[in-house]
Amino acid sequence: MALTQISTAGVKDDAVTAGKIPANAVGSSEIAAGSIVNSNISSSAAIAGTKISPDFGSQNIVTTGSITGGSTGYGGGGNNPILYLRSTSGRQMKIHNTSSATCGVQLSNNTTGEGEDAGFQLAVLGTGDGFINNPHSKAIRFSTANTERMRIASNGNVGIGTTSPAYKLHLNESTSGNNYVHFTNSSTGTSGSDGAQVGIDGNERLILWQAENNDIRFATNNTERMRILAGGGLTFNGDTAAANALDDYEEGTFTPVLNNAGSFSSTAHTGTYTKVGRLVHYIIQISGTCSGTGSGTFTVSGLPFNANNSTGGHGQAGCMGALFRWNIPDTAYQIGTRVSDNSANIQFFANFDNASDAQLTSPFNAGTIFGSLAGSYFTS
Repeated sequence: MALTQISTAGVKDDAVTAGKIPANAVGSSEIAAGSIVNSNISSSAAIAGTKISPDFGSQNIVTTGSITGGSTGYGGGGNNPILYLRSTSGRQMKIHNTSSATCGVQLSNNTTGEGEDAGFQLAVLGTGDGFINNPHSKAIRFSTANTERMRIASNGNVGIGTTSPAYKLHLNESTSGNNYVHFTNSSTGTSGSDGAQVGIDGNERLILWQAENNDIRFATNNTERMRILAGGGLTFNGDTAAANALDDYEEGTFTPVLNNAGSFSSTAHTGTYTKVGRLVHYIIQISGTCSGTGSGTFTVSGLPFNANNSTGGHGQAGCMGALFRWNIPDTAYQIGTRVSDNSANIQFFANFDNASDAQLTSPFNAGTIFGSLAGSYFTS
């Protein structure tokens, strides 16, 4: 007699147990789609990964264990990652510690070992500070375009353009070009001709460059000691007035010329000067032979700058040594010199009894003369 099909209404609850069902008796075709829900699956059930659809959808994966896997086929060669996260927007991965303890990632290999303090560490500390750490005596390297740009050496020195930084910050240019540190702010602009630069140029000269129309200040002990004004000139110890600025310094030589000195043959005839701002200091060395007596007013010309033509602007010179051979009246008290206004000529005067003076003329008698003349005067 043929068996009659038993409907679900004819089966008492729990009447069919696992022992009543032969192995492999229920196939996937006997299970209606959606008929097994989460509550039908025992918490101790072992479901193979091959029985899970390749796409978890929007479901969260919560585990106290680990996630491992093999090649995903991404990349090629030996670069296939174990874990490949991909999305069209937002963050690809977020790690959160539900306490206030450190949350981080540790990367290690056989060289570093697998200990708690091994490898490379990237974390956020319990204080909220970001943390990048290499616990080994090795560098931390930063690269772009597959080329190293910066590294922090194991001793803490930072190198840009060098793999062996010699100081706390070491910048190296691999060519003979400029190597500058560039400082700008919102007022200066940010182009290469804005702000200020410090470094060496292509000729290995130290450069302290102010690109703005402003001063450069130098200080010690938290006090300004010197300033280079925007318009040029140096001021010192807090005096920033342009009128007081030292705006020139130079040294050089010149050839002094003896005027109305008769027939003079020189064996040494030199002049040197130092100019600091408006003040000119000169030294003249002369030696030679005079074979005759000159006539007219005697002067020495050829100074490197004209004297200032304002009242009191010319300077005074001092006669040092037996430079000239004058027939000086007995009433002469002393001989003085002066650089005449708006000229480069030294004049000579005799002071008579400290009451009057007169410019000397025709100073030389025949014979050998020698000596030096030094003095200072103001130029414009």
